[in-house]
Amino acid sequence: MTIPSGIIKIKTYPFPTLLERAQEVPLGNEDGADNHMLLRFANGMMRELLGESTGIALAAPQVGVELCLVVVNVLKLNKFSEEDFFGYSDRIMINPVILNKGSIRSSSLEGCLSFPGVQQKVTRAEECEVKFINAEMVERTVQLKGFPARVIQHEVDHLRGITLGNYMSDWKHRRERRKLLETWTIQDQLDAAECMGSLLD
Repeated sequence: MTIPSGIIKIKTYPFPTLLERAQEVPLGNEDGADNHMLLRFANGMMRELLGESTGIALAAPQVGVELCLVVVNVLKLNKFSEEDFFGYSDRIMINPVILNKGSIRSSSLEGCLSFPGVQQKVTRAEECEVKFINAEMVERTVQLKGFPARVIQHEVDHLRGITLGNYMSDWKHRRERRKLLETWTIQDQLDAAECMGSLLD
């Protein structure tokens, strides 16, 4: 498992890791060194997330890392529900998997830190059951409903290489992709090229 140690920065579409399925995080090594590095990286992701006023959650592919890892601003997320689905340790979700989805579905506009300034209507289940490992390395299974359920489904999409672009019409997808690419710096282009090379290795 390769965990970067450099600066953590949110990547915008169509950065390569946003288009690929993330790798499951291996856990349980004897000395716990990998787990420590993973949590340190996750805390760096959280700092980046907290720096975004509109951000509620962030998946590792959004910062250029192909790992099944999500960080959640649990204080902000719990404000959107009648009950606190998440405890403080659940701010880090390792290898989250949606076990079940409710039959009732609804559509709502969604935003994404990797699509700044863009909103897209997405239809999702109003309830879902998610299993993950939290920051204490404890396995948790949580039944979510309402907005928290939508947020976690959005983040798990990222781990499967699915973005808001997958829910857009062809013409809107082409337009937004072009607009986002126009905002890329030379460094963004170099980072994307380097990432694409590593994905092909």
